[in-house]
Amino acid sequence: MVREYSVVLCTYNGSFYIKEQIYSILNQTVKPKEIYIFDDGSNDDTIKIIKKIDSEIKIKIKINKKKSRICQEFR
Repeated sequence: MVREYSVVLCTYNGSFYIKEQIYSILNQTVKPKEIYIFDDGSNDDTIKIIKKIDSEIKIKIKINKKKSRICQEFR
């Protein structure tokens, strides 16, 4: 039995890598139920790229207007 799972990503100016990261997740044998993306105030094209991705899996984006430094927790 396969259990459902969700993926959480944290981004900050990740336009060079975000598309590849998301497609890597979407191409897994067992697909996630949803992808949550928390953006820490990117000022590049990260959000535009995410919004262009067409997927039957829900991609939910939360954008912090001010830097919360949450992304530093993942270093």
